[in-house]
Amino acid sequence: MFKSISIRNTKALEAVISSLDDGTKKYNDLRVSFNDSNLKISRRQGPAILSGFFPIFVGTLKIKDGTTLLNGYFRFHMIAVGLLLGFIGSSLINLFNILAQNNGDASVIELLLSPRALFELQFSGLCILVAIFAWLGGKPFRQRIQNLIIEAFE
Repeated sequence: MFKSISIRNTKALEAVISSLDDGTKKYNDLRVSFNDSNLKISRRQGPAILSGFFPIFVGTLKIKDGTTLLNGYFRFHMIAVGLLLGFIGSSLINLFNILAQNNGDASVIELLLSPRALFELQFSGLCILVAIFAWLGGKPFRQRIQNLIIEAFE
C-alpha cells in the first residue's frame, strides 16, 4: 500500500532541490520542505487534519558515489494514521472483551453474532474501507507528486 520510490541521478543535490522548489510553481498546490537530508512533499492547503488523507511523500536525498539518490515512500498524515489505528484498536479491544466475558454458555460463533460484537466487527471493517478508499482517491495526487519528482531529476 505504501508505494516507494528510488531514483538515482548524476545531478547535483543543490540542483535537485532547486528543481523541486521551481516545480512548485508549476504544481502550485504542492509544498516541498527539505531539512538536513529529509524531504517532504505534501499538499499546500489547510491544516493537516483537514487534508490528513491526502498522500504525503517522505524521503531522503543523499549524495552517494558522486550521484544524488532519492529514497522515499508515500503515506497518509500521521494524525490520520493515528486516528484510524485508535478507532480500529478500541473496536478490537471491545470485541476481545466481549469474547472474554464468555462463561462457557455460548460458543464463539454465537458471541460473534451478538449485536454488540457485530457492531464492533462492522466498525473495524468500515475504518479499513475508509483507509482503502482514501488511498485509492489519492492516486491522482500521488501521480502529481511523482511527476514533480521525476521532472526534478531529469
